[in-house]
Amino acid sequence: MDADTVEKAKKPKLRVSKGQIILLALLGVLLALVITVVVFIASKPTFINGIVTDILLVRLAKDKEIECEVDADIKYGTFEAETEARFWRTELEDELMATMVEIGNMKLYFIDGALYLENGRGFKTEGKGNADYSAAISSLPDLLDGYTVNSRKTNDGREYYVVVTGDGAVDYVTDLYPDYADKISEVEDIEINLLVENWKITRIRLAGSAILDNGNEAELDAVIKVIDDADRSEHEIPQAVLDAMGDDVENLTISQDMIDLAYAISRYYSKDPNAAQISLATNVTFFELGYDNVNWYRLKVEDEWINYVSVANKKYYYNGNGSCNADGSNLNEAEKAPIDIAKVVDSVYDIFLERKFSATEEDGTTLYQVDLDKEDVSNLVATYLPKFLTYADKVESAEATLTVVEGQVTEVKLVLHGSVKILFLQKAFDVWLTFTPETDIDSVEFDVPDEVVEALIGK
Repeated sequence: MDADTVEKAKKPKLRVSKGQIILLALLGVLLALVITVVVFIASKPTFINGIVTDILLVRLAKDKEIECEVDADIKYGTFEAETEARFWRTELEDELMATMVEIGNMKLYFIDGALYLENGRGFKTEGKGNADYSAAISSLPDLLDGYTVNSRKTNDGREYYVVVTGDGAVDYVTDLYPDYADKISEVEDIEINLLVENWKITRIRLAGSAILDNGNEAELDAVIKVIDDADRSEHEIPQAVLDAMGDDVENLTISQDMIDLAYAISRYYSKDPNAAQISLATNVTFFELGYDNVNWYRLKVEDEWINYVSVANKKYYYNGNGSCNADGSNLNEAEKAPIDIAKVVDSVYDIFLERKFSATEEDGTTLYQVDLDKEDVSNLVATYLPKFLTYADKVESAEATLTVVEGQVTEVKLVLHGSVKILFLQKAFDVWLTFTPETDIDSVEFDVPDEVVEALIGK
């Protein structure tokens, strides 16, 4: 057959089913959506930042077991104060949340709307400035809601930052600066930074300024460091606090004066290094106390505190592990006497935190005063004036005063009033113990020999 006459075979037509048409259409829509989302993300990164930070903040705020370090600095003029604190949040057996705050040597416990001291004494908490630092975490999701969130890459991780204004900024500042809750008249704006590492918030930072009621503009810089689970330290609620729960707390709302005093004391304890002059004097002319000029020093060595006193060209070192001479040898009883005098300030601070006191303020200076009962007086005299008991027939009364200037302790004074028996006559006497912190720490020379470090720390 001729090739021209051969009927060519026809190719079958390609047929597309309705299902395939629908599938292709869906794929097209999906591709369009992906492109749209990619374009949106590229043009609106703050939207995604907001979603990410909200998820991470809510997760952190709801975490029932956290530990954090707080470092809050405030500066205005020549004044500079730093508050270092650590807090734990935990859930008790009855599902109540408890927050323990440690500032210096002071520990506070916030449970079910009350503040408890270590001895179980409880107070109501109302209003701002109650020193429960965990509020600075719990309040963040609502505080940042609606604000634009920006981000940047840092060496530590991705940092998200938000500028907050208005009442929310004021509230957040008072969360981190409780002792300034009644002293801040205005906060223009603050920047809150969230450092995220491995999809966890590891650091929260506040930076900005505030106008105080005395007209000063204060610079604020506060950091909350979230401790990793593996590095959390042990902590527990004292039995005295647990026993006091459920009882009626004192019909007393914790006052701003109490908060201010507690923070002033905590700054004294956390200041590193620190130094002070101690003077012990009496108006009994024939009696020589022998400690009219004692210098006290305190600093951290290998992350542990070491204290020492200097008197008559001798130095005596001590901490919670013991006491020693400059060569590391143990002290005898006579050498421990100036240490006892230095330690009395700790006792006075404890009394202030556990007693009702009066407070008078004028031009930035606050004078706190507390009257001591006979038990206080007996304990204090036995501690720092044991040999004076030979001459003192009795101590009739005593008071302690503490002077605070712009959040810093500038003087602690203890005055004892009593009588001394001279032959057959009773003569009234006064004894003054004055503790004056050093204002120019940079001019102070600190001396801790290696032998002391070995004796008090490294064994």
